[in-house]
Amino acid sequence: MTARYQPVAHSFRRTLLAFAFLATGSALFGATVYFNQGYQSSDSVNYNQNTASTQINTLFAGRSISFTSADPSAVNFDGTGNDIAGTLSYIDPSTGVVTSIIGKVSRRETQGSILRAFYFFTDSATVQNAYLLVVTTTTAQSYFSGLTKPAGIGTNSAGVRDALNAYLAEQRALPLITVSNTNAAVTEDSANPLHALFQVRLSSAASGDVVFTPKLFSGTATVATNTTPATGDDVFASSTVEKSADGTNWSSASAGVTIPAGSTSVNVRVRIASDTTIETTESYTLWTQVLSSAANVPNDGGAFASGTVLDNDLLDTTPPTIALSSDKPALKAGESAVITFTLSESASDFLVGDVVVSGGALTDFAGAGTAYTATFTPTSNSTANGVISVASSKFSDAANNFNADGADANNTVTLTVNTVRRRLWWRAA
Repeated sequence: MTARYQPVAHSFRRTLLAFAFLATGSALFGATVYFNQGYQSSDSVNYNQNTASTQINTLFAGRSISFTSADPSAVNFDGTGNDIAGTLSYIDPSTGVVTSIIGKVSRRETQGSILRAFYFFTDSATVQNAYLLVVTTTTAQSYFSGLTKPAGIGTNSAGVRDALNAYLAEQRALPLITVSNTNAAVTEDSANPLHALFQVRLSSAASGDVVFTPKLFSGTATVATNTTPATGDDVFASSTVEKSADGTNWSSASAGVTIPAGSTSVNVRVRIASDTTIETTESYTLWTQVLSSAANVPNDGGAFASGTVLDNDLLDTTPPTIALSSDKPALKAGESAVITFTLSESASDFLVGDVVVSGGALTDFAGAGTAYTATFTPTSNSTANGVISVASSKFSDAANNFNADGADANNTVTLTVNTVRRRLWWRAA
């Protein structure tokens, strides 16, 4: 299955830092600002941070939009001049794909002295795109509805760093919502089904109830679409997610989860499915969706975190073996023996051509799985032993391990043969 995270034009180190920052919900403690609405350029202009005029005319399908400083441990935004490097991240609400883009905030939209939006420009060796990130005030969002901007709105690069830090301080004074995964990885267990635990937190108590309905998205791990997982599903469906205020008493979250006014957190758990398929470590995404009741939470586009599923199916690296036996130790003229081939594991590629025979012929080869038989008939008028054997690398198991036991004693059967017929002589009296 294709991985759902799509980092764009960035260094490996920055990718790891940005991913860890988003997945753990720790962005509250670094220089991160949030937006609920954004627009993206859709023309062929190669924008850069010095572009004073942009043609941004597409509302992009992103929620939980954030911009994080290049150093996710930074307390405030810093940078040379007014080009503030960092990562733009958002989740697609229909697919759950999380996009992280390295670039710079270099310009801003103001109406007089009032901040309305920031411009983000992507780092790219080819075509650079521009994004308009609208601040989370209702007034600012209404100004850019349909990209119809009132007179007096203008683009400038003055004081971008100071404006970002002022916006950061404003948001830190409000209850920001984040999601963290409290048990980072959960191993499949069919005998004792386990849950992945998440905590949805507010940085401070909101002025009213905060309500959301969690939704799960497949990543490399497959989220079930029905209440009962199908073969190959790794995570139970969104409708089975549960909530708890105390982490002990759980109930369905399908009708919504409430963080009551005065509270700052709620627990959410996701049930992990188990299968028999050998898999690599897989991931999925839990998103709060857009808050249905946000009170004074500024990032009401919601928050998300990733979960990890570890496989409990051990990789089979043991090669199969074979043992040969005969129903007779010796043969004389007119006799034959039944040779039995017993495999330690089922195989579908064990054929009569895999058997080496001398001193006779093998016929009536039959069988399947782990048990096969054939008839050995010795060469007539011979005293040469009959030898039947199977060498290494002749058949394989379901994990594609080939047998490697050709030198074992039980891979060969040797039969004593004497098919020479005696001649009777009569002497006349």
